[in-house]
Amino acid sequence: MIRRTTVASVTSSVGVKVGVLCLAAAFVAVTVYGYMATPIDSPMDLLRGPIAALREDIPSKRWVAVIVSAVDVARDLPKPPVFFEAVGTQIIERLDWDQTTLTHEPQVLGQAAHLWTRTSLRPNDVDVAELYDGFSFNCLSWLEALGFCGIGEAKDFLDGGKNIARDGLIPLNTHGGQLSHGRTHGMGLIHEAVTQLRGEAGERQVKDARVAVVSSGGLTPSGAMLLRTDA
Repeated sequence: MIRRTTVASVTSSVGVKVGVLCLAAAFVAVTVYGYMATPIDSPMDLLRGPIAALREDIPSKRWVAVIVSAVDVARDLPKPPVFFEAVGTQIIERLDWDQTTLTHEPQVLGQAAHLWTRTSLRPNDVDVAELYDGFSFNCLSWLEALGFCGIGEAKDFLDGGKNIARDGLIPLNTHGGQLSHGRTHGMGLIHEAVTQLRGEAGERQVKDARVAVVSSGGLTPSGAMLLRTDA
């Protein structure tokens, strides 16, 4: 059972003090207190609670282009390259999330385990995590699956948001994640990871970021990538 306080920590502590969420034509500042005060009063909210309006991303018009190149060519380009260290895509469960036993979020464990079989790096080598947050609880599931904490331990691992802040144990969704910048189906997370590894994130920059983990999906077929600099 994911409590609202746990989800609130993820929503309001993903690298920004205040997230900005666009609902219709209005901009709403989202804090832990505002999040907790959000009413769950519609039939849909009652069915899916605690995942109400402020706990899920919203449609947005955004585009991200990713250029994949041979290493020798990339080193001659104006921007420093970011390298693929490993990719995890293994599917070990039914594709339909409603046809399994929900002891964890489906479609995260296989992908995460596959990722770590393809590299000598380990979770404690990761400097920044950009993890899918189409719904707030997705981040909790990926933190557990990727080994930053044990299954069922994410609530305590967050420590009220301290461990996932920019100066925490594992800075999480340093640009605010999809809950702040809108639904990009994980592409915005890749963009932020590359920005962090290039040292171009400005006030959001995680010091000496060299390794980043990125995930997309969960509940549906998903995947994870480990990115690194040349250093």
